[in-house]
Amino acid sequence: MRPTPPASAAPRVSVVVPVYNKGRYLRRAVDSVLAQSFTDFELILVDDGSTDDSLAVAREYTDPRVRVIRQANSGAGAARNRGIDEARATMIAFLDGDDEWVPAFLDQMMALVREYPHAGLYCAPYIYVEPGNVRIVPKLAGVPERGILPSYFRSVAGGGQVATSTSVCIPRAVFDSVG
Repeated sequence: MRPTPPASAAPRVSVVVPVYNKGRYLRRAVDSVLAQSFTDFELILVDDGSTDDSLAVAREYTDPRVRVIRQANSGAGAARNRGIDEARATMIAFLDGDDEWVPAFLDQMMALVREYPHAGLYCAPYIYVEPGNVRIVPKLAGVPERGILPSYFRSVAGGGQVATSTSVCIPRAVFDSVG
């Protein structure tokens, strides 16, 4: 296990989690981030005016990599944008407050960054789980196991999708260039 970087050093990845009334799921989401084999990250929980115990759950964490930000309810997009604004890393990953990652997710993302350093978005397959329904989301059409996606729109027309709220990592420079 790699040591946790000091709080003063900028982490390599900022994980942004918008939170609105996710108290009953939030521990699972946060714990899945804290259990990552890649540890050079900060975790930014943006409470978007929750009316349940989400804020209290978020504030239970004492790990120095975890930051909790509270804002008036403005929607998940605004919460993600606030997290992006607060991010200190060159890579930004997203996770919803009721989702979780496998322990190697960030390692996989950083391997893709090393392999394809000029890409504008890195993604991984995911598993969709709800009561009575577990399914692996189909891979994007025409895309090898690893590689550059030639056309996002042609690929998703085949039935696959990219879960931008849970299974992506995006270079900070992309946000800086497009706003």
